[in-house]
Amino acid sequence: MDHRPDDTEDYMGFTIELWTDEHAEDPRQCDNLGKMVCSHRRYKLGDKHSLSVGDIQELTERNDVLWLPLYLYDHSGITMRTSSFGDPWDSGQVGVIYVDHATIREEYGCVTKGTKAKALSVLQAEVDIYDAYITGSVVGYIVKDERGEQLDSCWGFYIRSSRSSHRQNDKKYVLGEARSYIDHTLKERAEETAHVEQFFNLNS
Repeated sequence: MDHRPDDTEDYMGFTIELWTDEHAEDPRQCDNLGKMVCSHRRYKLGDKHSLSVGDIQELTERNDVLWLPLYLYDHSGITMRTSSFGDPWDSGQVGVIYVDHATIREEYGCVTKGTKAKALSVLQAEVDIYDAYITGSVVGYIVKDERGEQLDSCWGFYIRSSRSSHRQNDKKYVLGEARSYIDHTLKERAEETAHVEQFFNLNS
């Protein structure tokens, strides 16, 4: 990498660098509760499907389907959310994310008011994560030691932007993972030093 990290933090004598993940995995390739179906003349969005706009409309009219609308804002990049952007020129609805009762029953064991609410919450989270992907808000960390040598790295953390609290919590989680690695490394070093000292004490 020949550019600068997005952010850095010094922790216990180590350096944590946060970098944009330029090879992030499309979260729609993972296991998801919802099915994200979109129709756009320029972008391939969401999950692969063969539904027409009419088919998508019929989905939203079924009694055994829960769904959320998907709106896209397209101006110097794209971003997606489940509420309108209020801009008729650069934004509009491009599809829905949905889950049927059969899938809810398979996932949670039953279809109740509670499991429906839980399912809708999951659908919202899936949209937030997908938005992080299409906006390039996916990061990884690199941990460097006192000499600047890389010790560890981990990638594929999605930084949600739907709420400032999400952004803060997601970033804290990434830094927490890096700090945990450093804490473990320092613990191993201390144990190794103690073993060496014990060896020499026993043989002195």
